[in-house]
Amino acid sequence: MPGSSKQNVARLFVAFPVPDIQREELKLIQQQNSSLTGIRWTPLPNLHLTIFFLGEVLEENIPQINDVISKVVEQTHPFIVQFEKIVLAGKMKHGGMIWARFFKNNFYTAISMDIYDAVKEYLIVQPMIKDPIPHITLARFKREAETEKINLSFEYNFSIPGINFCELWKSVQTKEGVIYKSLQRFELNKTHPEKQ
Repeated sequence: MPGSSKQNVARLFVAFPVPDIQREELKLIQQQNSSLTGIRWTPLPNLHLTIFFLGEVLEENIPQINDVISKVVEQTHPFIVQFEKIVLAGKMKHGGMIWARFFKNNFYTAISMDIYDAVKEYLIVQPMIKDPIPHITLARFKREAETEKINLSFEYNFSIPGINFCELWKSVQTKEGVIYKSLQRFELNKTHPEKQ
């Protein structure tokens, strides 16, 4: 069918990129599990806090998507998410993930839901909407991975800077694996101090 070919579809999400200092701190989790097999670690440049996952959209709709996200973000004030712990997440029977998980946060939930309301007409697949948990995906592992041996201890007094901007990222498949390309940066409304 014309217009439905994969080359006309992009896989998008709104993200807050993890700064370099915090990436290096999170690398400790990978280093202390380097002898384990069946774990695919997220490359450090790809580390991010997902704010909203759009999934597949038509490339031709990206300019409109940028516009509606921009309108949401310029009405949103900076906020802070508090780190909770490193955890295993997902469905372990089918493989799972290692997360740097943050406490649930009303401001994070609000921007995520507001972006969904703004972009839902452009989504090819409508997501199951639930109260999102802020997190950074550090790794994905296969079902056969030795999960009981994964060392989740983390000594850093870890935090990320207040979220005062976000970016629309596109997932791009390369020979070396998936990379994320930033398509647009959006600044939050900085007329008020950051909120917890």
